[in-house]
Amino acid sequence: MKQLKAEVTKNINSGPFMHMTLKSSHLFEKAQPGQFIMFQAAHPPLPLLRRPFGIHNIWTESNKSESCGITLLYQVVGKGTKIMAGLNAGSKVDVIGPLGKGFSKCNTEKAVLVAGGVGVAPLSYLADKLVSAGQKVVLLTGARTKDLLYTENFPDSVDVIVATDDGSEGIRGPVTAALEALLDEDSRETTIYAAGPKGMLQRIADLAALYEANCELSLEAFMACGIGACYGCTIKAIGQDGEPAYLRVCKDGPVFNSRKIISFKGEPG
Repeated sequence: MKQLKAEVTKNINSGPFMHMTLKSSHLFEKAQPGQFIMFQAAHPPLPLLRRPFGIHNIWTESNKSESCGITLLYQVVGKGTKIMAGLNAGSKVDVIGPLGKGFSKCNTEKAVLVAGGVGVAPLSYLADKLVSAGQKVVLLTGARTKDLLYTENFPDSVDVIVATDDGSEGIRGPVTAALEALLDEDSRETTIYAAGPKGMLQRIADLAALYEANCELSLEAFMACGIGACYGCTIKAIGQDGEPAYLRVCKDGPVFNSRKIISFKGEPG
């Protein structure tokens, strides 16, 4: 983990989301899929608190190992992200990262990535790593309607299945229904990696338990510090000693084995 200055090289609309590229001298390629950064403009107006963003992907300039960076995928939903969306190429920002615990290595025949909304953000980098390791990868992504779908920046070899609530594209219904259709008697040879709304993740955890599939979930939470100091992002889960405990999404996660999560509701720090 390091705190460093980074330069915005791109900040544009990309379908339903904003796509920001950051350049830095720090070797971000050491980051693992599922980890995140805490982001703040270098000289921001209010709000002062940093914002957590999952790493969408990593890039390195050819023959310049000292120049590399990350891409972020985000939605404009409040004052902080509105400030982000107004940053132009050349803007200097302050970043802490990479932070948290990322996704584990896949040890099964097939990896199924399940994304809901902007939950697709951390799964692109994961897909790159899995495909590079020779893994068969399927992406299931869902949204309310086709205009909110995002399937960019995934390797060509990834099989993509989309679901929309209104049936405007792909399967009509929730993305979890598409997942259940994939899980069969061979589901124990499938590892599920998912990110998205809590309700979707709860359903995926239930399906993973029912079909005895390996499953890791990337959780979202409000984070005041991002490093585990404030205990403001705890969830009830199974601790290392096998007993119920309040674990920090930022420090013990954001990726958790679905079998270890007792409650998806955040608890006060």
